[in-house]
Amino acid sequence: VHRGTLYEVNNAGTRTSRGTLNTTTGRVSMQTNGTVILIVDGTNGYTFTLATNSFAQVSDGDFPNGANTCDWLDGQFIVDSGDGEDSFYWSPDGINWDALDFATAESAPDGLVRVLVDHGQILLFGTATIEPWGSVGNSNTPFAAIKGAIAQFGLAARWSLTQFNDSVAFLAQN
Repeated sequence: VHRGTLYEVNNAGTRTSRGTLNTTTGRVSMQTNGTVILIVDGTNGYTFTLATNSFAQVSDGDFPNGANTCDWLDGQFIVDSGDGEDSFYWSPDGINWDALDFATAESAPDGLVRVLVDHGQILLFGTATIEPWGSVGNSNTPFAAIKGAIAQFGLAARWSLTQFNDSVAFLAQN
């Protein structure tokens, strides 16, 4: 995404416009399930279906508009709430969202800054804690907190987080 346009860039370096976002500044977060790419920009959500090259804004009223980050784990797209609260939401296809498909990081009321999947766990980065959640295989509530694994420091800058080698690195605060 560059200046509000989603581009596909092929091996020859040729870029093809695939859709236009409602915003032209700021960062986006993208994740794919292999058939759909979910894009969030802090204002809206969008999907790009690879098989049909179709781009669309997520129009489901239950989508948490304002989501800043997204990821994918065990058949579910995962997004933060985007409102500084501690909730995160999930959807199997990125298009259809259910208002009841959410959970709340409850180890500390520090505001969810970013969601990240690493080593099969959802890491919920707040401003003062990191709360890991794992997949439990329940179709109604597919994720649960991993008790006793809370880190007592948080994410100081949303976009400082990166994965490398077998770890994550970020600007932390406590």
